[in-house]
Amino acid sequence: MINNISYIFIPFRYKEKINTKSILTALELDRQWRRVDDKIKYMLKYVADKIENKESGKSRCAHFVLTDEAMELYGLAGEKNTFYTEKHLLNGIEAAYAFEITGVQIYYFSTSVSLLIFQLHFKSTSGVSGSLPSQELLRISSAQYYLKKVSHEYIHQCGEKGIKRTTLLGLAQMLIEPLGLDGRLDFFFYANQGTERANLLTYLEADFSDGFQRELFYLRRCYREDYLYHPDEKQDEREIYTASENIVWGFSPEAAVCIACPEKGGEEFLHTRFVNNFKNQYLFMYVLLLHQKYVLYLFQTMIDAELYEDFEVLEEYRKKLYKFETDFVYSRVTEVQHYQNLYDRMSDAFALRDMYEDVREPLLALSEVRRAELEKQQKIRENKINQALFLLSLMGAFSAVVDSSQIIEKFFSEFWSSAVVEAVQKGCAAVILLVLIYVAVVLFRSRKK
Repeated sequence: MINNISYIFIPFRYKEKINTKSILTALELDRQWRRVDDKIKYMLKYVADKIENKESGKSRCAHFVLTDEAMELYGLAGEKNTFYTEKHLLNGIEAAYAFEITGVQIYYFSTSVSLLIFQLHFKSTSGVSGSLPSQELLRISSAQYYLKKVSHEYIHQCGEKGIKRTTLLGLAQMLIEPLGLDGRLDFFFYANQGTERANLLTYLEADFSDGFQRELFYLRRCYREDYLYHPDEKQDEREIYTASENIVWGFSPEAAVCIACPEKGGEEFLHTRFVNNFKNQYLFMYVLLLHQKYVLYLFQTMIDAELYEDFEVLEEYRKKLYKFETDFVYSRVTEVQHYQNLYDRMSDAFALRDMYEDVREPLLALSEVRRAELEKQQKIRENKINQALFLLSLMGAFSAVVDSSQIIEKFFSEFWSSAVVEAVQKGCAAVILLVLIYVAVVLFRSRKK
């Protein structure tokens, strides 16, 4: 019987070179990895179709698991291959945390950002195989506190053939290396080296308790058990979700945890359908949101001063953001209220709305650049029109002077003296000249504006 499952997520970005195989092709060709045909049962059809990509034939998302043979080959499978953390001082006693790696998965996404996932099972100090007491829950939280620092916390196996000293990030790199990728591979591409912190998704089966606020205070943040407990009702209201009498969830930017209590009822359901849904539907929902978070980090790494100054770069940024949001971002994913509530709370825990505001900020600059460019083009067109109008006015003025002189001389020369006719002709020419000057001044002022 499973009393604890933890998934620890290692994000990476792969930027393939021209004429080299993609990571999707590499995974499909490698016999150590097996593609899984996931069925997204509870999500809306338009979400499932886009992710499963039934309408286009091009994979937006693909799920792979490390085969049992490969797990044996790398020395990861079974209780005999138990890992241990370094020894840490707790309450005056040095102790290491024991765990098994029960599975390795990769979720490929077409955005270039993918996830490698370790599935862990923590060993109980008392050998408990059923529901875990409160102290064991806090002990798991302490183990996760260290293991989430995937490049910093060293782990090892016992025995002559065991892995002597590595990190979870080191294991991830070891598993990716045989794929023979030629492009640029960056783990935790958004973080400074040495500061990488992985997200966790955890399922725990716990002994009876009226409430798990204290346990969730530690578990949803991956705190060590010697951290001082201080409850906050308002924060608990945002970050704790009671799904039913026997299931409660906790969320934070770094972790999501589900505590199930069979003693409150529904034991058969928890041990069968719910655990299976946790390992499939809930895991995929968390992966979908994590992917959004990491891609938004990627967009934030693109934002710099030069981005705002180059119209073409800004336009390319807009197209990439639009495609990402069209393919992978959804506000409504299911009609099943329980799943939608979880999706919304996980999204709030990651502060995705705030992150979207940050990455959309350059689009405001793009709008300003476009507006300035349109105004510039409009001004150029107006200047050309004004020049044409001035030339037409000039030609019309000469024509008017000639025509008016001829008309005056033809009709009034018999009645007026030549001096009067000449004076009238000059007067008409002066009026036409004044009108021409007025038109020129108006056009000049319009151009200046």
